[in-house]
Amino acid sequence: MTGESYAWSAKHHNRCTSTLARCWTEGLMPELLKQLVPMLTSPEDIVRLGGVEVVSGLCTELGAGLVPYAVLLLVPLLRRMSDPCDEVRAAASGCFGQLMTLLPLAQVRGICGLWVGLWGRC
Repeated sequence: MTGESYAWSAKHHNRCTSTLARCWTEGLMPELLKQLVPMLTSPEDIVRLGGVEVVSGLCTELGAGLVPYAVLLLVPLLRRMSDPCDEVRAAASGCFGQLMTLLPLAQVRGICGLWVGLWGRC
């Protein structure tokens, strides 16, 4: 796959994922987060960049609907802000800023079960 066709494909997959999350937030987000967190910690630059771009798309598409999940994404994005890859670092910085604007709205109660599923403790 060429770089141009990859970019086109990634953009459309990201848009599709974000739209699905908007339509079925409660059902999709727990499973999506189980996929996203490992993507954000992958050893491959392109996988980490893809993970950050998905989170960015979710921020744009869901807006305040992402509030219950924002706390779960902040730490992995904070780590990506010091990523060795410039593209990942820049994308993570912008995405982190988007999530930070949602944080005052967050109520951490109710996501403890999801937190345990992702990190093994609450």
